[in-house]
Amino acid sequence: MNKTHDASRDFTSADGRQFKVSYRRIHGKTPGPTLTLIAGQHGMEHIGPVMLKNLAHELTKTDFAGTVNICACANPLALEKDYEFYPEKEDISKIDDYFYSIFRHDYCIFGMERQKGVNLYNMNRLWNRSAIHGTAGAITDWLWQEIVSPANLTIDFHCLQAEKPLIFNWNSKNLPIAAAFGAEAIYPHRAVDEFNQGNLAFQACREPEKFAFCVEFSRQHGYKDEFEFGRQGVLNVMKTIGMLPGTVQLERDVYQVNEDVPWHKLESSAVGHIHYHVKQYDAVKQGDPVLSISSLENFEVLECLRAPVDGILGLLGKRPVSGTGAPLAHILECTRLATAGVPLEKFPLPA
Repeated sequence: MNKTHDASRDFTSADGRQFKVSYRRIHGKTPGPTLTLIAGQHGMEHIGPVMLKNLAHELTKTDFAGTVNICACANPLALEKDYEFYPEKEDISKIDDYFYSIFRHDYCIFGMERQKGVNLYNMNRLWNRSAIHGTAGAITDWLWQEIVSPANLTIDFHCLQAEKPLIFNWNSKNLPIAAAFGAEAIYPHRAVDEFNQGNLAFQACREPEKFAFCVEFSRQHGYKDEFEFGRQGVLNVMKTIGMLPGTVQLERDVYQVNEDVPWHKLESSAVGHIHYHVKQYDAVKQGDPVLSISSLENFEVLECLRAPVDGILGLLGKRPVSGTGAPLAHILECTRLATAGVPLEKFPLPA
């Protein structure tokens, strides 16, 4: 058994809720890098917290080099409410009447949708700030000092609504490590303003010898069978940075979406059911059929949409019927970072 240390801190929200946030530090048998894993910043994202709790038990019995810090539930009050943030100064009873729909994905009952501007309840905008904002800011300040600042590599786990998991990455230096995780698509991300620069993965890789990226599972407000994907991804990363022996061979190609290249929308003026001919993140060549639209009134195929460029099929629309004005899918121009079945090179980090 490896040596473990559990730490926690008491917090009190503005509305008087008392609660704890905890993390576990697991020391390997020999010196090596420090890896920090964090999940549960947003309250409707539950796959990461459950996966990390299971992984924590496994790693206590695994022979590895270095140290692993795990905070599985960074935002317990938000997770309890199954809501993105904990609105400690608002009328929290409103959440009792809230229901989620993928067709109003960005709706907020408090009028704090992300597109409306700064929301200082959003924990993943409060990292490494000079001022502490609310209870969420107090939590990020504590975790930053305890387990993020000392880490060589930080992986932040979230969930979105998609067909498959993906990775968001803020710096190209992370790519050799991020590719080993095994998500088929790595999207470049930019902290476009001072508020968004409070993102954990952005802040955690700002120093030259520090690395970080964000893994997005594909189900909010529930579970999806991606626990093994997350577990294997962490073990792959540990092999790549020198914490575990062995090499990584992936079952699927991994692509980096090309930065500063527009996504190519697939839109249709026809109204009908959508039939996809390829799966998300499959490679397509220019002219390949990607999806077709079938009539709601008969058996006629109304339209076939083809790839305008070489690339991969990106994020898909949420609705089963076309003609709503929203894109049905995107073709993304990309660079292949890893080839299925080909061993990846190691990227050792210092002890």
